Amino acid sequence: MPPEARADAPQPGTGAPDYAGLLRFLLEPLLDSPDSLRLDCERTKGGQQAWIRLALKGSDRGRALGRGGRNVQAIETLLHAAAAAAGGTVRLEVYGTDRADDRGQNNGANA
Repeated sequence: MPPEARADAPQPGTGAPDYAGLLRFLLEPLLDSPDSLRLDCERTKGGQQAWIRLALKGSDRGRALGRGGRNVQAIETLLHAAAAAAGGTVRLEVYGTDRADDRGQNNGANA
């Protein structure tokens, strides 16, 4: 019996990276309770753009973010590299931080 396909897993033959799998691989060793990790990955129809939402509970959120957000910045860099290698783009939002609220907003600063 073939293994059940995850909803966030890439479709075979598309060449799109498994962003959720990569995030789990990178984050789970940092967490006291890997069950607190919640991921949601949405892709465009062509699979070239992905939007990943990440949520953690309690002290695991601090461990995943790292001091000054260094861990999550490094992980985001790896996600961008994987997306670029596949000819796509990726956006990571971390819930419970200002990163999810402020990302991508210009607020007229350059107007």
